Amino acid sequence: MGLEMHVSLSRCKIGLGVLALRLAACGAGSAPARLCSVGADCASGVCGVDGSCAPGAGDPGGAAGDVDGGDVGAGDSGGVCRPSNDGSISAGEAPFAAGLTAVFRVTTAAAGFSTAPDCGNGTCVWDLRSVAGATTDLEVATAALSGAWFAAEPAFQTATYVTRLADFELTVGFYTCQQTQLGVFENNADALLLLGIVSEHDDLETTKLIYEPPLAVLRWPLAKDALWTEEVAASGSLCGSLYPYVIRQTYRSAVDAVGTVRTPYGDFERALRVNTLVTRHASDIGEPLVSASVMRQQNFVAECFTAIAAVHSEDGETRAEFTGAAAVRRLALSP
Repeated sequence: MGLEMHVSLSRCKIGLGVLALRLAACGAGSAPARLCSVGADCASGVCGVDGSCAPGAGDPGGAAGDVDGGDVGAGDSGGVCRPSNDGSISAGEAPFAAGLTAVFRVTTAAAGFSTAPDCGNGTCVWDLRSVAGATTDLEVATAALSGAWFAAEPAFQTATYVTRLADFELTVGFYTCQQTQLGVFENNADALLLLGIVSEHDDLETTKLIYEPPLAVLRWPLAKDALWTEEVAASGSLCGSLYPYVIRQTYRSAVDAVGTVRTPYGDFERALRVNTLVTRHASDIGEPLVSASVMRQQNFVAECFTAIAAVHSEDGETRAEFTGAAAVRRLALSP
């Protein structure tokens, strides 16, 4: 029986929904107008998560944009993540958590796009404000696992949040499985870990893939020239499969560039680019069929805003810099 993966499994693992979010608290009703987008808009140098400027040192007005729980970055006070601008991103300057939301502008089939930055005058710039291709705005949110059908899974007991990854499609013979898949993440002092992939609903086409070991998407502190390699296997049910899948993958990541990333949300200076080669290995005899594949993904990370942009290559791409992208996503302002 033939099996065709319409959506690359490797891309779904670290797909368009994984590395969200700018900090913006979820809430009902219309959000107030933002007074700032990035720190440069504020006299204090700190733009709070609610779009207001944090007060300067000694200002009795208190701090805006509190981050519930967790550590805070160098120079923080009152729960505000204050970027240290030291070229390194610590766990406290990467506040991934439940209860956040972000809007990303996503362009697919970006045939003329190049990942190479424009470097001159001592700095490199990636201008992602306008990218040719099919473009839409996508709201991404993080949530706690409480009440979810997969909340009792032992492998997820250290999870920090769950978020949407991608719309997944798998065809086996004349049968097609279509579902929204979610990623379960843990953020700790050492790394942002992907613990597993689950389907949105628990039904006849349930997916629950557990990563062993958990996949370190980012390792703290993050700094230029950091390197790490992850050998992982995602094991379990895919689309209600009768037999468990074992999807073995290798992730080779390098923080290979630093510069300014221009997005519809604003400009981010000293952003770090994490360039990852993702290899999915062919399944062993006796396991459900998974074909081998390779692709590139680039994630841009800024202090206190976490992931601000991502570029995903077409399947088969191995070059560190490439032209043409399957998807380009970047932070955007709420409508």
